[in-house]
Amino acid sequence: MSGLPWTREMENELIALTELPDYLSYVAIAERMSAKYEMEITKNACIGKARRLSVPQRNGKPHKPTGRPAKGVTKMVRIDAPILPTISCEGVDPLNGFPLETLTHNQCHFPLAAVMDRPPYVYCGAPTYRQTSWCGEHYNRVYTSPRRTWE
Repeated sequence: MSGLPWTREMENELIALTELPDYLSYVAIAERMSAKYEMEITKNACIGKARRLSVPQRNGKPHKPTGRPAKGVTKMVRIDAPILPTISCEGVDPLNGFPLETLTHNQCHFPLAAVMDRPPYVYCGAPTYRQTSWCGEHYNRVYTSPRRTWE
């Protein structure tokens, strides 16, 4: 892309033409400058140079920013979680539990181990709640606060 060689004199002429009280269009400004400096100056060259020189728009509105449009401001909305039914892990021996290999997709996969226990771990094995990996009691332990969503 070859740029137009703008001199200080050309820049001052552009500023003077944009400040005229008869509000010349950029097409008219480009024609006058092309005739005066004996080179082809386009309307878009004048507009671009005026923006780079921070020449205020004649209608008083600021220039619109170029590039990608600004994204909307996202706000966090609190959604109160529904009250879950109290489902206990009845019939599950917390000491023996179930090894992972024996669990099916509809059995609770919550580990029944202390933090520092070593493998092999045992798991709850009670019926799952709402197609999750946990029974109702362990679901309530895993999800302790209401979920947040972004709009």
